[in-house]
Amino acid sequence: MPPSVVTKNIVLGRDLSDRCPIDTTYCSCANCRPMKQPAEAFCCKEIGRSTTSWAINFNKFMASGCICQDNRIKSVVGNKIELDIFIDTVKGLSNPENEDVELMGRNYRFALYKKLTIMIHGYIGAKQRMPLPSCLVAFVRATYPEEDEEDYCGFLDAS
Repeated sequence: MPPSVVTKNIVLGRDLSDRCPIDTTYCSCANCRPMKQPAEAFCCKEIGRSTTSWAINFNKFMASGCICQDNRIKSVVGNKIELDIFIDTVKGLSNPENEDVELMGRNYRFALYKKLTIMIHGYIGAKQRMPLPSCLVAFVRATYPEEDEEDYCGFLDAS
């Protein structure tokens, strides 16, 4: 069964059902890319205009440009050795037999989405998911790409 369309964006505190996720006219940072779900089709600059507690967490990473230009964000995304350690730690928690698993781009992307969420918001709880701005998702995807664009699943709600 295909995943349901997610339209509620908890970071912005509003429903984005009227937003076409492949149309990036909402983008003010020039780095957003087409997405699959309306809830993930938002720009880091939109976050600055929101007053939700989730949006406030993003402000510490917002310089005058795009969130992707923040040195801490660039360091986390680009440091594959630290990401391997993070994946091993998380894998050890969910894989007590510590079976070797060949890591692929999607493993790195999933780990980065989790790590960036923790970095920005702190631990938000098990099975809780938080959409990241389109520009940040595009930055992660460009760093750890899939061969086929259709292989990106997009934001999935935890429910």
